[in-house]
Amino acid sequence: MSEQARGPLSTERLGFVDSLDEVLVAPDFVLASSSLQYVDDFEGYFSSLLALGAQFFCIDRTPMAKDGASGIYLQRVFRNDGQWQYETSYPLFLHAESRYLEMLSEHYTLMSTSVLHDESKMSNAGKENYFFMLGLRRQR
Repeated sequence: MSEQARGPLSTERLGFVDSLDEVLVAPDFVLASSSLQYVDDFEGYFSSLLALGAQFFCIDRTPMAKDGASGIYLQRVFRNDGQWQYETSYPLFLHAESRYLEMLSEHYTLMSTSVLHDESKMSNAGKENYFFMLGLRRQR
């Protein structure tokens, strides 16, 4: 996907890479939107994102366990909006909100947090886990 975006969307200030190893300068902003729950090596990948040294970091549309209990869930998707009608499912890793905050706290200050009520609620054995948005600024 980044290869397709490189040509028409790249500018002096906006670039696309296939790997974090290709990032040569600390970005102003890292957006992890509905992606971290699908990464196999969460700790390693998240640490690599933090090591980029971005001024701002946003985690958006990401399910987090409020009670600290991490686990694997099956996400079921039902879509019926016009031409797109399908049903599918795939696994995701639910990580504890406290683990995200622990990893971020060394270099970032929490600016805002919110529960995204318009997103699907995940539940397992009566425990509810919501999608969150965290906005952070790099400590000076």
